Amino acid sequence: MTIPVKFKRKLSYKHSVQSENVRPNKVIDAAKWLVANSQLYKDERVSIDQNWNETIQQMDDDWHEFMSPLEKQSDKNENADLPVGATPSIQNNNADNPDSDDWTEAQNDDMQLTCTLDTMLTPAFQEQSQLAFCVAPGEGGQPRSDNKVKVHYSTIYEGFRVFRTSRGSPPYWERSKKELFAMIPQLGIPTWFLSFSAAETRWLHLLKILRRTVKHKHFTDEELLNMNWNEKSDLIQSDPVTCARHFDYMFRRFLNNFLYSSYHPIGEIIDHFYRVEFQQRGSPHIHMLVWVKDSPLYGNAAPTEVTSFIDQYVSCNIPDTVNQTVNLQSHSHAKTCRKKRQGVCRFGFPIPPMPRTMILAPLEVKGNDKTTEL
Repeated sequence: MTIPVKFKRKLSYKHSVQSENVRPNKVIDAAKWLVANSQLYKDERVSIDQNWNETIQQMDDDWHEFMSPLEKQSDKNENADLPVGATPSIQNNNADNPDSDDWTEAQNDDMQLTCTLDTMLTPAFQEQSQLAFCVAPGEGGQPRSDNKVKVHYSTIYEGFRVFRTSRGSPPYWERSKKELFAMIPQLGIPTWFLSFSAAETRWLHLLKILRRTVKHKHFTDEELLNMNWNEKSDLIQSDPVTCARHFDYMFRRFLNNFLYSSYHPIGEIIDHFYRVEFQQRGSPHIHMLVWVKDSPLYGNAAPTEVTSFIDQYVSCNIPDTVNQTVNLQSHSHAKTCRKKRQGVCRFGFPIPPMPRTMILAPLEVKGNDKTTEL
């Protein structure tokens, strides 16, 4: 008799650390040999239950009762008639469908194979791999040493203590996350979410610095404007450290001299939090949360008060004098936007134009017929 066994960290976990088919009689024979020959087993005074036959018999009865529905289903599948010379196969009617990526593991669980198996190790159908005895020997226990003393983790976590000041390390972001979570109860929900990206190819002052540090040459603005995109890209890639430092310098100047200025372009800022990330192209990118003094809270304040606050700092007007700036804020759909949506953006863009600022609430579901109303 062979029994599939899965070792898990917790019985509630879906995945196992290790799984194997075991033969109970072989396991018992190996345990007897270890008890008789292993010094470790002798020191720990390990013994074998002499009434293991009754336990095995009970396990055998439980196992046959457990496997009986599976054996019936397996016999049914094996007795399926196939035409002479036909090769069993699973038809896929969605092979030519561009939206065939709607396949999920849940759907795959419903499939049952009716073909001849290549090896005896392949389960007759998916459910058989789930019928196994799951064991979590360490669940709820405490790590112990040879003397049965609790193991202390002070030395294990020294790496977290040392690297918590190194930017980009997991301990550093763990501390930053805790600081952000502490700011939210004190300051409330953030007012604005801002993002900043670098436009190195359009910054002539940065290109001058790069030409001077990399090529050791001085160029005029006209010469820099006549450079093609490939030349600018090669120049930027040759010194990414200078580009990142210059972006950090410009962002701090913009934050201190503009956003925190007495003009209050987005309101009187009381605090902020930002994180610097590096995009796939290697350029720095910033995500920022801003708390503004006396800003209305959505859900508590009237919708008209919230929309008036938004209109005070945000405008949908596009003057002709800022067309170049607007081009930097334009986005196009990526291939993942229409994934599993049959050509429709999963984020709902483009949003239809509206005559004024409006707050769109989710549709309310009423009753079991799933009728909706605005």
